[in-house]
Amino acid sequence: MIAALPTSNLGNVIVPKIFSPFSQGFGMSMDETSGEPTSPLYMNLGLFYGEDLLPNLSFDSPKINHDKDYYLSILKSISDPTRFRILSLTKHEPMYGNELAEQLKLTTATVSHHTSQLVSNYLASIEIRGNRSYYHSNRDTLLECMAYLRKTFL
Repeated sequence: MIAALPTSNLGNVIVPKIFSPFSQGFGMSMDETSGEPTSPLYMNLGLFYGEDLLPNLSFDSPKINHDKDYYLSILKSISDPTRFRILSLTKHEPMYGNELAEQLKLTTATVSHHTSQLVSNYLASIEIRGNRSYYHSNRDTLLECMAYLRKTFL
């Protein structure tokens, strides 16, 4: 299935509902003065098998003042043993999906499901190198969550 994102400053973007490793979103970059399209914009969307997700194409950093539900979502994500282990394995250097699957003795589809959850909560970031997606723990989000817990409970 294909879903279309609403028109934005990126133009119309069409993406599959179930992403593949090579899925890309397409849009146009616009000239700021004339408002005319200048060149196509291609974005690799990563691995999100079996998820009905639309990518966040705003390129904005996450909001600074998160609410309680945001931190509960992070804690729920971290509480899963597989996700906890992925964060531990990727804290010093990035690893790609097959490496993680091998280390965890899981299928790549299962690893993809878990990494998509981590990425959606800003707990991990993706770096694209060729046709591989490398995942790395997001230290800033973890420190922010720890500061919230400290402020709330201590």
